[in-house]
Amino acid sequence: MSSDRRGSLYLLPNTLGDVAPEAVIPAAALDRARSLDYIIAEDPKAARAFLKRIAPTRPLQSIRVERLDHNTKGSDIPAFLEPLLAGSWCDLRTRRAYASCP
Repeated sequence: MSSDRRGSLYLLPNTLGDVAPEAVIPAAALDRARSLDYIIAEDPKAARAFLKRIAPTRPLQSIRVERLDHNTKGSDIPAFLEPLLAGSWCDLRTRRAYASCP
């Protein structure tokens, strides 16, 4: 990504259960998810499992995943925004955001 523009923060849908991502996630959202640079996640292990299921366009090891949960210090949060300000595409993964979705 270019460092002369800001990136974007996405709240992309997740799958529930053992279903193909293509069956439940809109194509445009799935394409964006496959192109992510960075994920901020409540559960990094689940975020990596999601990435593996959607077959990203780049190696899994090259996608930065950071934990943001109830133990995260407030002083750590500005560092989570640095990749966005540098132009990265980022997804915020949290179980709570999806728990109330129909």
